[in-house]
This record gives sequence, C-alpha cells and structure tokens, in this order.
Amino acid sequence: MIAIVKYFGLLAEEAKMSEEQIEFDFSDQIDIRKFLEERNPFLKNQTFKIAIDCKITDQLEDSKEFIEIAVLPPFAGG
Repeated sequence: MIAIVKYFGLLAEEAKMSEEQIEFDFSDQIDIRKFLEERNPFLKNQTFKIAIDCKITDQLEDSKEFIEIAVLPPFAGG
C-alpha cells in the first residue's frame, strides 16, 4: 500500500516536512496512530487528529492501493 502523509501546522514544522510518501504492507486492520508514532516519535507527545481519505479516524480498514493520511494539529473555529 502507498500512502501520502500530509502534516499540517506545528506538526509539519516538527516533522520538518509537509508531506511524505510511504509504503507499507497491509494486513488486516492497522492502527495508523501507532504506525505514525513509531515512524515519528515526536508525535507521541502531541495532540493530533488523523484523517484517512478525508474521514477522521485512526483505523485503516480497507486494502486500497493508495490512501491519503492527514495529520492535523488541534484547531479552533468560530
């Protein structure tokens, strides 16, 4: 599986990138949060949401060949 991971706001600054492409093997359900925290240890101490293909979730449940993962910092709206 190929994923484009997009980092936003302070998380992009901390990652020193706004986007990266990663490949990983898909097997059953994957906890994306754990995967990203292992790949980027700085995320363990951050508050963030994950969107997979524009849906807020931490779980990857289907085996599409290509996905987009957005790593979103806390935000406020009005």
